[in-house]
Amino acid sequence: MGEGSFQCSGSFSGKIDISGDVIIGQSGTAEAQLKASSISIDGRLHGDATGTEKVQVGASGHVEGNLRAPAVQFIEGAFFEGNVEMRRSEHVGSEGDSMLNDEAAGEPLGEEAKNDVNSDDSS
Repeated sequence: MGEGSFQCSGSFSGKIDISGDVIIGQSGTAEAQLKASSISIDGRLHGDATGTEKVQVGASGHVEGNLRAPAVQFIEGAFFEGNVEMRRSEHVGSEGDSMLNDEAAGEPLGEEAKNDVNSDDSS
């Protein structure tokens, strides 16, 4: 895992795994696998994004891929095609089957939001 943050306002293809933030600006296009603390997408992403804190898809954002974070936010107007997995931060980014992690922790299954999309642009 690298340190720092990454901002894309052009074109990017590859994999990013950093401790900071990733920002895909309105004019940015990424075909990538992203993992960062916080990910903000106002441009285009074709690939998966894992945020250890949050993932936000802005009004001009266009995502084709899967999102995984404790908090996922879609601003009205965002385009999204894929799956969303929302888990507490200790489960995000862990390897292996996440249902087995819940069972091993003694937590009842079904308590966490899965594939729920909540659009709230009041923040």
